[in-house]
Amino acid sequence: MLSTKLFDSLEVDKNNNLKVLFDSFDDYYDPYFILISYIESTDLVFNLCSSWIRKNEDDLYGCDWFDVKENLMFICISCERDKVNEFVYELINGMKSITHISVFRHNCIGKPTETFKWTTQLLEETAQDSTNKSAVGINDFTDRENWPGIERYCE
Repeated sequence: MLSTKLFDSLEVDKNNNLKVLFDSFDDYYDPYFILISYIESTDLVFNLCSSWIRKNEDDLYGCDWFDVKENLMFICISCERDKVNEFVYELINGMKSITHISVFRHNCIGKPTETFKWTTQLLEETAQDSTNKSAVGINDFTDRENWPGIERYCE
């Protein structure tokens, strides 16, 4: 069974940023949830993210981001798959120390809080599998060739 340690520590139901964001979702919104666990200064992560977002704003349908705790940033971004892949790999290549990123595509028939939980579980798994190097874990149901499914998150 996948760990829920990170998710449980975040007290999602008490995080106003997450609550406001998730309450704004409509029946057709299927953004990517991205969690970035980093050691760098928040300024470096913020600058890398904001630079990429400004450069690609015409290709984004929506983007919200904020720290959910120290050294853990959450990004909710609506864009095409190739753009989200470009973003996370550009970000990880711009970091100077070990960084772990999880990307989970939210399915609009599901609950955002559940997808967020799965994103935290994927981040924990990615960090555990790559303790000595940066890594990205991706679960995107629209990428049928590489989609690992969600069964292990539903146990």
